[in-house]
Amino acid sequence: MQKIEQLTKEQAERLPKFRDEYLQHGINCAPADRPRAEAAFARAYKAIGKEMVPVIWVDSPITASLCFHALSNLKFTDTASSALGDESEKLLRDSLWDSLRDSLRDSLGASLGDSLRDSKIKAQLTYWWGQQDIYWIGFYKFCADLGVQYEASAADRLDIMHEISMSCMWWYPRDGVIIACERPLAVNFDERERLHNDAGPAVEFRDGWKLYRVHGVDVPEWLFTNPERMSIEAIHQEGNTEVQRVMIERFGWDRYAAECGAEIIDHDEKYGTLMRRGRGEDAILFLKVINRSPEPDGSFRKYILPVDSELRPIPDPMNANENFGESQALTAVNAVASTFGLRGKDYASLLGAES
Repeated sequence: MQKIEQLTKEQAERLPKFRDEYLQHGINCAPADRPRAEAAFARAYKAIGKEMVPVIWVDSPITASLCFHALSNLKFTDTASSALGDESEKLLRDSLWDSLRDSLRDSLGASLGDSLRDSKIKAQLTYWWGQQDIYWIGFYKFCADLGVQYEASAADRLDIMHEISMSCMWWYPRDGVIIACERPLAVNFDERERLHNDAGPAVEFRDGWKLYRVHGVDVPEWLFTNPERMSIEAIHQEGNTEVQRVMIERFGWDRYAAECGAEIIDHDEKYGTLMRRGRGEDAILFLKVINRSPEPDGSFRKYILPVDSELRPIPDPMNANENFGESQALTAVNAVASTFGLRGKDYASLLGAES
């Protein structure tokens, strides 16, 4: 078999178009093509020697979970017990999935050789995501476009997965039933293709289930539905730094600075501003920093990093230094260093070496 060492000009020009085409399939919000999906389900079951089973269509993954919960409580019928069995899913994974993965990788290895192993592009496989599996399916489909020839059974099973990804969202194969999900009603992204909507849900399903994301950050629904709950206390009680940053942005940085009641402990143009809110055991110490890597619009994102009240570095179990976790002077550089599990002098030395 002739090896493919590099793309031709025409193939290289085709790649971004192919990628965009498959991306649109992956975020398709049209109603599911149920006949096409069910035909592919039947092919999948046939591939593992199973008879096709009834399909229950639901409007979102959350409803699918509720459906399984309801079936598990129908103890008076043997059908429910069979429906919740996982033999079919196990067979699909062991036979359809694993053999497909191995066959495809073997075929790629024979055709692409060292060029594949040296590539920075890695195909990360997942289970039963329907249209969200399109990213890895597209990887192998593009290689087929390049001339890679897959073993016949592998090509057929890849086509099964391709048909499912083109027709519905998540699906859950069981012994007595398949639960399949409709596509989402709406999906919103920012300019960097992260899930994002600063005015409402980033993802919305047909049954009303919503997911809220701000520039890819998973945020609580109440930020949008009950903004009156926003307060200084709510911000400081949030343990996730990214969510906290989103909360402060929605609260307003100027308003936050004016109302948080924190005092400046130390300021350093390079490392940020160390601030403390409260005293004693209830004191909250945090660092205001600016990400020096500009956003696409040229702005610089601000962060607040909670730190230990005595700037004790995050423990490193591999570090044998007994003094590693001792308190440090309340300075901005020590605060930054503590978030990386370092002491201030070590962190500053590392930055000096990098520069």
